[in-house]
Amino acid sequence: MRVLLHYKAYLISLLIFIFLLSVVVIIFPDALKKLNENRSIQSTNVKIYSDNTGIVFKSLKKNKANLRQGPSLDHQILWTYNKYKLPVEIIGQTKIGWSKIRDFTGEEGWISNTLLSNNRTAMIAPWDVKSQPQDYRNLFKEPLTTSKVIKFLEPGVIVNISQCTGSWCNIYIGKSEGWIKQNQLYGVYLDEVINIERD
Repeated sequence: MRVLLHYKAYLISLLIFIFLLSVVVIIFPDALKKLNENRSIQSTNVKIYSDNTGIVFKSLKKNKANLRQGPSLDHQILWTYNKYKLPVEIIGQTKIGWSKIRDFTGEEGWISNTLLSNNRTAMIAPWDVKSQPQDYRNLFKEPLTTSKVIKFLEPGVIVNISQCTGSWCNIYIGKSEGWIKQNQLYGVYLDEVINIERD
């Protein structure tokens, strides 16, 4: 009887061990991978900004730019941008030439600083790109809604910024230049004041 009880206890212990071992084999590699990625990110002296004082917008200076899971070429590619001059928000940086960015969709990841430009660009109302019919935005001659409309801009179009007052921005695309309400742009904060000298 005692031998039978010991045998049952042994079997139960063995089954529990096998179950725990299978859990470790299935789950542990992913957990270990994430731990190593976190250690890799931490070891690169990442500075993550906790408020808007350090957050800025930059733009992509290449037609092709990879967004990665961490700040190195060893990290997985999450997304590839194919949009020259796309504005992106810088929300963190390392001392080894990488920036953590957020795009207009809210997607976050890491990108090499060699792919970023300080040129200020903006995207026209990207939140309305898929709306039907599309709601075109007015480009005014002066920063007044009563001013002459000189162009209709389609949502998703990327423009260059030359000046922002905190409520209006002076932008240009091709040979067209004018003013648009600041809240119609992604790539500039609502109350941000910008004054860029053009060549």
